[in-house]
Amino acid sequence: MTAQRTSTCRICARPLFDFVEKKTGGLCRGCAHKQATEKVAAVREQQDRYAERPLTHEDFEMVCQSTDLEAACHLVFGKAHSKWSKRGPSALTISERTLLAVETFFGETCNGGVDQYLGNESGKLAKDLPEALLRVGLTSYVPLAIEIRQRQRTMNEDALDDLTNRFFEPYDEHAFRRALFDYIRDHEDEFV
Repeated sequence: MTAQRTSTCRICARPLFDFVEKKTGGLCRGCAHKQATEKVAAVREQQDRYAERPLTHEDFEMVCQSTDLEAACHLVFGKAHSKWSKRGPSALTISERTLLAVETFFGETCNGGVDQYLGNESGKLAKDLPEALLRVGLTSYVPLAIEIRQRQRTMNEDALDDLTNRFFEPYDEHAFRRALFDYIRDHEDEFV
């Protein structure tokens, strides 16, 4: 059996093979790709508009009532990160800088170690990290953060591995998340 061209693209009228029509819903490959690209761009634009919109008091109340502490922290983090990316660090409140410094330190280090934390854009926040950890109440990490800040440009792989191992010694995901969530909740005026 040979493939038959019995229909045309519903956008540009190019002839289509039967199997292409079934697979793409009546679009040629070019029009299907263009339509998919436009949908992705529209979703990204909508996400960007949402990320740029400041948190409202209603948004913040929903965050504070959430039982999913990680999702709540990430929502507020996403807003602060978007603000940092678009307007730079000088546009951030002290609480936004604190949230970014602590969340990126824990997230990046848990994901790929201190090496990943310092190697990604989050490493730019290492200078703020000791004070941010103090503000959040994660004091057991302050000596490590001071050492990272002091040595960040001179560390070899062994030193980075050692710092990563020391990070995990006191690590308690629930305690970290609770401390960060409580900090956010107690500083509404800095996030809204």
